[in-house]
Amino acid sequence: MTKLLNAGKEQAEAYDLRLTKAQSQVQTLEKENAKIEAEIDPLRVAGLKELKVIAEASGKHLKVLAAGEIKEARVLGREVMTEFANYFAQADQLIEKVFQLGKKWKEMEKKLEKHGEAKDTFQAVAIEAQK
Repeated sequence: MTKLLNAGKEQAEAYDLRLTKAQSQVQTLEKENAKIEAEIDPLRVAGLKELKVIAEASGKHLKVLAAGEIKEARVLGREVMTEFANYFAQADQLIEKVFQLGKKWKEMEKKLEKHGEAKDTFQAVAIEAQK
């Protein structure tokens, strides 16, 4: 029985030794975990700061690009407006010329009508003179 007790005692001591080692490993792992978590927080904060800086820079870049596109659209708009103004000015000039030609046409018709009446009168006088 002493043998059995000694064997049980040895086994208990072995388990106790294994338990102590396991507890030591757990403590070591807990310390490592705390170190890692302590290192993660500054990295997380630094990462967030860097993301914020990148977002701000991207926003500024987009604003610059948008401003450039707006400026280009305004320049193009001015060019289109100038072209339309030129087109309408030319159209006004052409309409005025057409109007003037219409007036001259009417004047010419009146003159031709008068000449026609005079011609008829001369022909009537010439016929009378021949009789």
